[in-house]
Amino acid sequence: MRVLNRQKLKKTLSVSLIAVILSCCFYFFASKFFEQNAYDAMSKLSANKTGLENIVNIVIDDNSIREIGSWPWKRTMYADMFEYLSQSGARIVLFDAVLTTQDDAEDDQVFLDRLEKTPFIIGGVDFTKNENVENPKDELKYFKKKFSINVVDNRNTGRIEQTEYKAYQEMLPGYLNALNYIGSVNTALDTDGAVRAFEPFIFMNGAYYPSLPMAAFLKLSNIKDVVLYDNFYEAIDDKGKIYKFPLCYRKDKSVQYIKWLAPYDKESWVPHEQIKASDIIKSYNLAKQGKYPIIPPEMIKDKIVVIGATANALYDLKITPMSINMPGSTIQTTILDNLLSGDSISVVPVYINVLIILIFLGCIFMLVFYATPILSVIGILILSFLYFYMALWGYSNGYALNMVAPYVFFVFTAIFSFSYKFSIEDRKKEKLKRAMKQYIGTTVVDNIIKEDEDVALGGKKTDATILMADIRGFTRFSENLDPDEVTKLLNEYFGLMIPIIEEYGGVVNKFIGDAILAVYNEPVKDKRHPLNAILCATKMIAKLKDLRKKWKSEGKPDIGISIGINTGMVFIGNIGTPNHLEYTVIGDTVNVASRIEAQNRQFNTQLLISESTYEYAKDVLDVIKISSVEIRGREKHMNIYEIIKILDKNETN
Repeated sequence: MRVLNRQKLKKTLSVSLIAVILSCCFYFFASKFFEQNAYDAMSKLSANKTGLENIVNIVIDDNSIREIGSWPWKRTMYADMFEYLSQSGARIVLFDAVLTTQDDAEDDQVFLDRLEKTPFIIGGVDFTKNENVENPKDELKYFKKKFSINVVDNRNTGRIEQTEYKAYQEMLPGYLNALNYIGSVNTALDTDGAVRAFEPFIFMNGAYYPSLPMAAFLKLSNIKDVVLYDNFYEAIDDKGKIYKFPLCYRKDKSVQYIKWLAPYDKESWVPHEQIKASDIIKSYNLAKQGKYPIIPPEMIKDKIVVIGATANALYDLKITPMSINMPGSTIQTTILDNLLSGDSISVVPVYINVLIILIFLGCIFMLVFYATPILSVIGILILSFLYFYMALWGYSNGYALNMVAPYVFFVFTAIFSFSYKFSIEDRKKEKLKRAMKQYIGTTVVDNIIKEDEDVALGGKKTDATILMADIRGFTRFSENLDPDEVTKLLNEYFGLMIPIIEEYGGVVNKFIGDAILAVYNEPVKDKRHPLNAILCATKMIAKLKDLRKKWKSEGKPDIGISIGINTGMVFIGNIGTPNHLEYTVIGDTVNVASRIEAQNRQFNTQLLISESTYEYAKDVLDVIKISSVEIRGREKHMNIYEIIKILDKNETN
């Protein structure tokens, strides 16, 4: 038993190890090639929150370019927008652009002079990790002193080093002097080129700088200090209030995932109100002329404004979960909205994903092994829908679960479980088949399995031939032998007789002490069942002669045999209780066969058959008719026959 248990344990461990290895391969494959697409789909489905009403986009779109003039515009146009926004009472303006080149020197100087008079502008800066780009030391010192923020970095040292930037891209001379605030416009692209996250902080030259929306958040929320950890960061305002957001380390960046927003109205696909840049410029000019502006100041008052390009020709369009052509400024407004609303997306750690998957896989295993196949499939489908809605709820509430890998596991586990279950059931059937063969024979079991639809559970009436064989004087000689010796004699006797019964298509239904009850034509169908029963009986008698000689030489007791055969209707099937069933044959035909077998003692014969059996095979039999025999349990006398020989050997083949 211990050896068997060890073998089972080894098999189980081997199967489990294979399952784990295959599952890990599937997990890696699904995560690498499909998980990002699933993330995008779930992000779009769960984007049910609209943007804040106090955030507005000023867009340099195709219409604005047509109305104002060919691109690039004079930078004084930007100054016009900044000035009008300032006069209209905007709280803060994020300028999602990087001014790197010098255009008309005179216009640029006018722009810078006017920019200094609008101190609430946050300008965009592009940071780089290119080793070939260097900033002059005096510029770096000035840049750090003016724009760096207070950050305590508690991240892993190696992670800090890997996320470090080397420099910022050269900008319009004097631009940094005119600005009071800057923010990074760097894009955190995924491997497929899509934007799903952003870097809230840039580490460069021992100092920290905010992203463009983070700079606005820090100012609007009066944040004084920021503390970075490996998996999250905390922003602390001047009153001690702590804002907490998740971080995710990705390659060489510590990023924060963006929680995407629903469109602000049914006709738009953007999350915040948009105003054409051309309307702001026109409104500035109209206001200077004392005329009523297109965009009145009350539309701008107390608003957070993000200015950016949306025109196709300006190439500031990004791939995101919401669109394959989303303007960078729309991404910036979405990020700022997240920060101000306290919204975020936490990518659920691997161990939690694995734990959830294991729970679902455990349920699938239970369904497969303890429910019917149909219920198992239904249950697995329900679990699949349940996981989907659980994941959708998670995304809606800021928790991103894996989507593709779990379903790969579900399918793989279902296939593996069903295969394993059917394999076990096949082994059980084979084991049961081997066990059944010890009771009713190989041929019979194979026939039952092949044509199991003919075996009626609960029983049925059928025509059959019953052979009853008994050892004469068994009780007398068994009293003088030890039980072990009696058992050995019976086993040897049965070992010779049973193969003969099976050879002729019979089934040993039961042993009644030393007697054998055999059935022909059920469950194995046989049109010649009466004749085959007779042929079997004659061979049993012949075989007994050889056994008697052998036992005589061994000093064992001499025995005789008496056989009775009867043909007629019987009831055959399962009888008993639900907890204890026996496959047996009963009926008057069986009783008569037993009574006929007993008549052998009276007539000193070995083989007697009933009239019904004789009628089936009379053409090939030479018999002696024994008339008017009284059979116990029957009112009328009946004819029985002693078989002398079989006349036509060809008919019996």
